[in-house]
Amino acid sequence: MFDSLKGNRAIKRLLERVVSEDRVPQALIFAGREGIGKKRFALEMARYFVCTDRLDGLPCGKCPACVRSNDFNLPTSGKKPDYEKVYFSGHPDIGMIVPNKNTIYVNAIRNLEEEAHYLPYEGRARVFIVDEAEKLGLSQKNAANALLKTLEEPPPTTHIILITSKPSTILQTIHSRCQTIRFSPINDSEIEDHLLETNEISTGDARLKARAAKGSIARAISIDLEDYRRLRLLLLESISSVTGATGIAAALKVSEELTGPKESPNFEENLEILQTLVRDLLMIKQGLESDLTHSDIQDQLIALAREITAGALVSWIGELESLKADLRFNINKKVATDAMFVKVGGFHK
Repeated sequence: MFDSLKGNRAIKRLLERVVSEDRVPQALIFAGREGIGKKRFALEMARYFVCTDRLDGLPCGKCPACVRSNDFNLPTSGKKPDYEKVYFSGHPDIGMIVPNKNTIYVNAIRNLEEEAHYLPYEGRARVFIVDEAEKLGLSQKNAANALLKTLEEPPPTTHIILITSKPSTILQTIHSRCQTIRFSPINDSEIEDHLLETNEISTGDARLKARAAKGSIARAISIDLEDYRRLRLLLLESISSVTGATGIAAALKVSEELTGPKESPNFEENLEILQTLVRDLLMIKQGLESDLTHSDIQDQLIALAREITAGALVSWIGELESLKADLRFNINKKVATDAMFVKVGGFHK
């Protein structure tokens, strides 16, 4: 059933068991970091309810109903009215709600509530997937409460799957009515193998992408290695610069590169690159060179590690963790990143 999906073998076995025994909960939360396949698992679960040629109780993946189930035409316009409804796949019993930027609209959830009370058109049940459910958010109370109403008394032929990378932002009252399944990051070797199987890429580049992706196949595929290496070099220079007399001025330029002129949507990913570089430097200080994320530039990292103390690197890590925690709030990323570099620079005086 999940043969084409990478990683999370224990979850595969669990889901295949509940499917084959016809014990699928009516409300599920699939939680885990972005890009590890949660949506694909949800769509495969949905196939179970519409497949017309099941094998040993599991969907075949080949019948017309299975093929149509994954065929979505989701909105990309960014215009609010286009995101205020459930979008159905080529199969009329599988629907999905997607956010517009950072918002899932209450009208979309109300449309889900209405659709949830219709009997299946072709399948044995209807399945509704709410993608990026964290964007119901703690501030989107109307949308969250509308969903809660549906979860309290779900029709027997309706199943709802919430997909989220930030389960802590979903209301506890919603959590209490769903069974949560937590997905783990995919290990580096599986990502590397997948890249080598599906892309024309060298072993070295596949290894770098896999390590940089932090368990996410989607992220590994999307990484532009030329941009990645350029930014990585800039970040290394910023770490080096704060050890010298011109540290703050140079570091603030890097802060601008990290956030971009309009606060880059890749800000958190850029911040992770900086964090992995600092981690690698600290590991070198501790004599643990065998497990570096950036092993392809090990000599450069060893040279830089000689210029900076372990205490300074621990300070970097603390400030980076504080900045990442602050991102839960609506902060000015440029101001916060500038402040971080100023603080880190101060540790070297």
